Amino acid sequence: MKSVPSTCRSLRDNARRRAGAWLRSTLFLIIMAMVLFMPQRCRAQSTTGDIVAAVIDPSNAAIPKVGLVLSQVETGQQIKQTGDANGLAVFSSLKPGNYKLIATQPGFRTTELDNITVVIGQRVSLDVRMQVGASSESVTISASEAALLNSESASVGQVINKSSIDTLPLNGRNFIQLTQLTTGAAPIGAGNSPATTWTGRSDTTVSFAGLRESDTSFLVNGIETRNARFGNTGIRPSVDAIQEFRVQRTTFGAEFGHAASIVNTELLGGANPFHLVLFELNRNRAYAANTYFAKQAGAQQPALNQNNFGATLSGPVLLPKIYNGRDKTFFMFNFEAFRLTQGQTLTSIYPSVAQLQGNLADDSAGTGLYPTNSAFCAANSSSAKCVDVINPLTNQPFAGNIIPTAQLDATAQKALQFIPAPNLGSAGGVNFPSFNTIRTPRNTQSINQYNVRLDHRFSDRDSIYATWSDSNDILYSPAINPLGGNTAPLNDHLWTGTYAHVFSPTLFNEFRFGVNDSATFRNAESAFGPNYAGDLFGLPYANNADAATYGVPNFGISGFGPVGSITEVIGADDKNYQVSDNLTWTHGRLTSVNGLQYLHESFTQITDFGSNPNLVYNNGYSTRNASGNRVSSIGLSDFLLGEPYSITAASGDSTQSLHTAYYGFFSQNNWKVLPSLTLNLGLRYEYAGSPIESRDRSQFFDTTNGQFYYAGSTIRRSIVKPDKNNFAPRLGFAWRPPSLTNTVIRGGVGTYYATDNFNEEQFKNQGSPFYTSRSNTPSSTTPVSIFNPFASSSTAFPPANANIFTLDQNNRTSYINQWGLDIQQSFASDYLFELEYAGGSGQKLAQRRNANIGAVDTTGKIPLLNRVPFPQYGFILVTGNYGRSNYNALTAKLEKRLSHGNSFLVAYTFSKAIDIGITDDFSALSTDFFRYDRGVSDYHVPHRLVISYAYQLPFGRGKTFFGTAPLPVEYLIGGWQFNGITSFSSGQYSTPTLAGDNLNIGSFSQSRPNRVSDPRIGRNTPTQWFNVAAFVQPAFGTPGNAGRNSVEQPGYQNWDASLFKAFPVKDRANFQLRLEAFNLFNHTQFGSANTSVGPGFGSITSTRAARIVQVGGRFQF
Repeated sequence: MKSVPSTCRSLRDNARRRAGAWLRSTLFLIIMAMVLFMPQRCRAQSTTGDIVAAVIDPSNAAIPKVGLVLSQVETGQQIKQTGDANGLAVFSSLKPGNYKLIATQPGFRTTELDNITVVIGQRVSLDVRMQVGASSESVTISASEAALLNSESASVGQVINKSSIDTLPLNGRNFIQLTQLTTGAAPIGAGNSPATTWTGRSDTTVSFAGLRESDTSFLVNGIETRNARFGNTGIRPSVDAIQEFRVQRTTFGAEFGHAASIVNTELLGGANPFHLVLFELNRNRAYAANTYFAKQAGAQQPALNQNNFGATLSGPVLLPKIYNGRDKTFFMFNFEAFRLTQGQTLTSIYPSVAQLQGNLADDSAGTGLYPTNSAFCAANSSSAKCVDVINPLTNQPFAGNIIPTAQLDATAQKALQFIPAPNLGSAGGVNFPSFNTIRTPRNTQSINQYNVRLDHRFSDRDSIYATWSDSNDILYSPAINPLGGNTAPLNDHLWTGTYAHVFSPTLFNEFRFGVNDSATFRNAESAFGPNYAGDLFGLPYANNADAATYGVPNFGISGFGPVGSITEVIGADDKNYQVSDNLTWTHGRLTSVNGLQYLHESFTQITDFGSNPNLVYNNGYSTRNASGNRVSSIGLSDFLLGEPYSITAASGDSTQSLHTAYYGFFSQNNWKVLPSLTLNLGLRYEYAGSPIESRDRSQFFDTTNGQFYYAGSTIRRSIVKPDKNNFAPRLGFAWRPPSLTNTVIRGGVGTYYATDNFNEEQFKNQGSPFYTSRSNTPSSTTPVSIFNPFASSSTAFPPANANIFTLDQNNRTSYINQWGLDIQQSFASDYLFELEYAGGSGQKLAQRRNANIGAVDTTGKIPLLNRVPFPQYGFILVTGNYGRSNYNALTAKLEKRLSHGNSFLVAYTFSKAIDIGITDDFSALSTDFFRYDRGVSDYHVPHRLVISYAYQLPFGRGKTFFGTAPLPVEYLIGGWQFNGITSFSSGQYSTPTLAGDNLNIGSFSQSRPNRVSDPRIGRNTPTQWFNVAAFVQPAFGTPGNAGRNSVEQPGYQNWDASLFKAFPVKDRANFQLRLEAFNLFNHTQFGSANTSVGPGFGSITSTRAARIVQVGGRFQF
């Protein structure tokens, strides 16, 4: 890895900081000047769209004072306006849907524009061209092509409409998959994801424009539903309950804040016609393919049975002889249920029964360890199996690598019942097998969800709507080893209410209130069962007081699969109370937007870090290769001899009752400078205080003096100093070149503050008098005692070897500067092409480091205890906002909106995202971050192409062919529809690592190998995804030169498709038979290769799902 002189790095970093400060200061001054001298309008967290109508005559001259009536087709509701002296009229805060606009003026023909589609977050400019004639004459013009263009705003995004939501094949009917159809989006995939890790679900978040998963706001009816702790969406509304949603990223107006990208969802509302949808979908092992590795091992196809069913009813509120709600009162009710039992093909590597009894040379499971002087090693000297097992009593190799029964550790022997027995024939290989154990345990999931919406229009001036959503999702995920699984409930309850009042055609107010209660937890499968750690294993540091943490101690044996229960119970219940008020004023060519938001968050979280004891065997105390060097990648003999390298345990109460408030104020001004040019000038101010623990159970550890400070006593209750300088300017333009018909060139730049990831709030409670974990100070020469691992048995705070967690009290709010330039071109009535450049730079991003890291010692002679700043403690984990990121992308999009029964969206992204890791990545050396940690992002995907499409076959009544077919023929050939989502994606990247602490500097470090050649040469999927000879172990205590995220993992191509057949029933009713296939061609999509040097290095042992077929029916009218 090339070194950058520290002076150059300092100058470069200072230049970047000055450039970022200059950009924000300049934009702030420009926009403040515009704001001060402009009238105001406001619309916070908008779920609506706007229409700007310009009425002109045949010579393009403005026609003043024209009467205009805008009607929503579905509800029949109307908005009446009169154009101003310049012929302009702005229809603001329109609900998504289909509209028509009628213009009347004496001396001109009545002009109607139809096929106007209003979508979330889009501002459409329509030219109403009136012809001279009698007003009794009329002319109708389709506005579909003009409505495609976002011609009045620099906002970048993508709307997914109701048709796509209803027809595209969605694996699990999850709308998050639809967000990935857009440009700039990347699935979390193999990236390090706190949301995936702690919720057990990989389908609750997405990365936009290189951002972290927690940087996306998930709005439902304008109310934030994001889980504050992990950044995942709290609720995933039933797709039948969604009207449409819009993804907004890179550049968007000041009305949105608290995040750098937005997923803005509007729940379905009722209309004058009644609509009913009933559906049932089923998956079964009988029509699903077996996975690649299960077939390779000759294993039976895993169990599968999934049922997904529900109903949606909407329409006007009608109470016979009492109330008729047509045109004014509407309702929607939705229920959806999901039941899943699915076997998981899990693979790993475990020692043979004979090895666990002491005969480490037994190779019946393919994991034999042969003495270096054996015949096997004479013939295969480079084999990783050639290891001498050292007797700790004599410091000489055991004869034949057989440990006498008397020397087998009693703790290890008690753990044998929790170690799976290998069940695949893997004996006789020169190297370790990729895996020798396969299991197909069943995971289960149960979801019940309800969504209700009620709309009422009191008059032309007043309307209100309210929604209620309730989702209860319980997931059980098994492990390959006994009692290693977990349960993960994810529940959300959402209430929203919106009241709109029209003071005049140019003055509009909207008040919004909402409550979102999101609960996310991960519990051990063994919770509230026997206290194995305390009663069976007799460990004196077991957490006997908390039954939620009970389980089998976790044994981390280098080179082998997991043993024991998970080590940490974690979760949060987040209650978010939200209020916003918006005032809209339109004045001539200016539409000015002002608003305010207030959020009160009250949440309880638990973080039982290390609550189940963790014993790690990865230093190679008892293993030597032919050169006499330790082999830390094989920990089996250390485990059997009772020689752990590190032990972590904990005690106390980690619960936190936290609360905070968020304030947002903004002004967004859209100024139509010329008929062809609109400027978007916005300014937002945000303040979010660091959360306060209600009982003041928070602390701060000052790494400069080694002192503890306690909330409400010796330091402020919030610990972190307030950051009140959060001004976020936004600047954009939209220009329609007069010489280029139906073309818009748009650009913008802005600052976007990222919400705090409240997962970091645990640092106020961990390593305190309230909850403390302890880890021994590891020694490179002496194993730690299993029953007396810590320097003292006293638990008085701070106990010996306490692990300390703390926030940097000088943390500032993270922010992203984003910029972009794009061109849109609509053509042929229904087509839109868009080409875009997008860029972004993250500043002050949260990162973690160990402040008690040891100095590097290349001699290997200085004990770690003598190289750390605070030898009386274990690690000291600090979370601080020193991270940075960078993103650049070119995107292209071709879209055809639904017409003539077909639509499609083609989205391509070529991008590069660079950072120094997310919070859970930690740091390699906890120093010199931009040398050792800088690399491509966890979510970096260089190339991604997604094509989604829906096509109604042109056969049957009303179609191109057989349009007058008799009914029996119609039942046979009519009503067929084909839909699909096709994805091509580059692979993500991983970091090559060494087992154990080769650096010998302590916890939360990352030892890496040296890269000596190109790892892409000579690879052979899947047994050797990359060239393992490209990496070698550096000298003990020496940092390797292999970079972070420097190994590309497999990409994939995937085809999901569906075939529908509709049977007409009566009038508007029909029954639809659905056949859906996910991974249609059963293309093997390999998972990530093992990047840890040791057994299985470079091999792939998992795949994404094989083909799954889903059948079902849908009745609708």
